[in-house]
Amino acid sequence: MAGCADPWGPKALRAGMGAQFRVPMMQVDSWAGAAASLVEWGCAIRAADAGGTSAHYDCDWRDASALVVGSEAHGISREVLADPRVHSCSIPMAGD
Repeated sequence: MAGCADPWGPKALRAGMGAQFRVPMMQVDSWAGAAASLVEWGCAIRAADAGGTSAHYDCDWRDASALVVGSEAHGISREVLADPRVHSCSIPMAGD
């Protein structure tokens, strides 16, 4: 999608430590296209968000799931977070 990092860029490959070669990935032109594919495949769509509605350990990760992760600087887009098919989950910090 426009505005997203290239998962095959040198910095992303280094940061991912080769995960790009082991985890299924897809490139899409829009969030609508991505969400439609994920729903068709039976995936629960989860978004890692500091203001998530539940903690990550309260989600049932045994089901097929897709995790949406935003940039460190800007987070996940409003379009994704506003999608009713997306369940936002937080990763609590120590002491929370």
